[in-house]
Amino acid sequence: MCECITMIMFKLYIFILLYIILSGCVSNENQLTVQEEIFIDLHEIQDRPFTALFEELHYIFLKTRGEALGIITKLEMADHKILVADQQNNALYIFDLDGNLIRKIYHYGKGVGEYIKISDFYYDSENGFIVLLDRNQGKVIKYRLDGTLDSEILLPEGFYSKIYPIDQNRIALYASNERLSEYNYKIIDSHTGLVKKEMMPIDLKKSRFLNFLTFSNFYSRDDEVLTYQVADQGMVYHIDQDTILAEYQIQFGDYTIPEEVLSSEFRDVGEFVDFIQDQYVYRLSNICETDRHLLFGFHFRDAYYQCIFDKSEKEYLLFTQILNDFNADITIEDKWEVSNNAFKGTYNNKVYGYFWPDVFLIDANSKMIANQMVTDQTNPIVYIGELK
Repeated sequence: MCECITMIMFKLYIFILLYIILSGCVSNENQLTVQEEIFIDLHEIQDRPFTALFEELHYIFLKTRGEALGIITKLEMADHKILVADQQNNALYIFDLDGNLIRKIYHYGKGVGEYIKISDFYYDSENGFIVLLDRNQGKVIKYRLDGTLDSEILLPEGFYSKIYPIDQNRIALYASNERLSEYNYKIIDSHTGLVKKEMMPIDLKKSRFLNFLTFSNFYSRDDEVLTYQVADQGMVYHIDQDTILAEYQIQFGDYTIPEEVLSSEFRDVGEFVDFIQDQYVYRLSNICETDRHLLFGFHFRDAYYQCIFDKSEKEYLLFTQILNDFNADITIEDKWEVSNNAFKGTYNNKVYGYFWPDVFLIDANSKMIANQMVTDQTNPIVYIGELK
């Protein structure tokens, strides 16, 4: 009898020990604890003049020496420079903060140091490199500021839409709706391309519709790297040394996409958007931060909303129109026009974006802005300012 009890106790001990060991091996990436929840009431809209949002506001006219910019897929301000990826011209332009063109980088082709398409880029201020992603050829190319090649690395198998530096030796890759990758995020060695870490397994049911592309899935806050997915229930993540942590969850009450909807079967992005666009907030985008504010935009029904959230006061300003009263009397209210002209990022604790000249030519009575005439030859006009 004692031997039987001893054997039972031994088996129970082994079972508990195995449970503890196996529990420790399970990744906690899908059991993330949100650091801060942010609740937004969609009825609290406070449209106001654009200049009233800022303590100071400046406009920068980009001068391309007779070559007009086409379709901007990304604009970044860093290290006293403005960097612009132009999809139409398939080139990257570097300007100073007065809008003067420093360099145009264009290396189309399939050879070493050449790209088919600029899928994404970032500026390595530590080394003075432009780091470019060509997802068509599956490689990352590093150019010096004079446009010459420094190096390139081949990426691991997959189809990556975004890249971002973690530090001098590591780059984060983002794979959205591609079945070629098992994970949303891979951390690779910036010199060899070898995978150092994989995070957040892709839900193949959602992969066809959930993560359709936005301007940027990454942004920085001080020395930290944050990331988001454009329909992931308002989640913003912090990429740490070895894992990914939930930093914010932006919630919209009954207008947040429920998990049961995200777990449903959709054929593609179109069917998903058709189903949700009249009921829920979707396409969370243009997320960035200053010391004081968290800024983001999103689509809901027939409008594009921009939100300026005060992180210390827990208050926010929500608006759906851009009322520009700086020498030009213009109201931008179409949701795609508001989205195109919305805030794009932060630099030196200021907020920047750009206005497309079309909205001035079509909607404004005055064609002057910052004492300069806007014409059909004018490039997008960069604005930067300190928020109130």
